[in-house]
Amino acid sequence: MKFSTLYICAFEVVESGRDRASGNQLLIEMLSLLAREGFQIVWFKEQISGDRVFQEIEHCDGLLAIIDRYWLSSTWKAFEATYASGDTPKPDRTFIPKPIPTFLMPVSSNLDLGFFKKLDNTVVVSPQPELAVRAIAQKLNAINTPAAS
Repeated sequence: MKFSTLYICAFEVVESGRDRASGNQLLIEMLSLLAREGFQIVWFKEQISGDRVFQEIEHCDGLLAIIDRYWLSSTWKAFEATYASGDTPKPDRTFIPKPIPTFLMPVSSNLDLGFFKKLDNTVVVSPQPELAVRAIAQKLNAINTPAAS
C-alpha cells in the first residue's frame, strides 16, 4: 500500500462530569489503527486558521470525519468535509483543486448525516474501526493504483 495521507476531521471533547465524550474513544482507536496500517495522519487538536486547514486538506489523499453530536453541530467541521468532497463552503466560491474521498464515520447509527451523504466523493464507513480502516485503505488504494494497460 502507498502511504496515504489522511486528514482527520474530528473533535476531542471532554464533557463535564465525564472522562471522554462518545467520539473520543473511537478517535483514539482510529488514530492508532491508521498509524499501524501506515497512514500518515494530519490532525490538529488546536485551532488553526481556515486557510491553513484548506491547504492541509488539499495535500491529503482523503479526509476522515468521525461524526458525533458535537461534530454535527459544528459549522467549521461541515466546511472541512464539504470542501474536501469537492463542494465549496467558502464565501468566495473557491473549490478544492482536486476533490478527495471523504469518509464519514458516524459514532452511532442514530445520527442523521443529512446532506453529507449526498455530497460527491463521500463514503459512509462502519463505526467499527477495523472495518472502517479496511474500507478506507481499499478505496485509497484503488484510486492511487494505476490501471494496468
